[in-house]
Amino acid sequence: MTYVPNWTGFLYLAVVIDVWSQRVVGSSMSERMTANWCSRRSTWR
Repeated sequence: MTYVPNWTGFLYLAVVIDVWSQRVVGSSMSERMTANWCSRRSTWR
């Protein structure tokens, strides 16, 4: 997880990378970082 600064504050970015293929298989952005935010809001490929 990392944060991206913008004009209104920060956006939090979580990225899921497949270990074998080393490709991004999921990602999620949110204005707040919560405990289960990544698992609920991720976009899987």
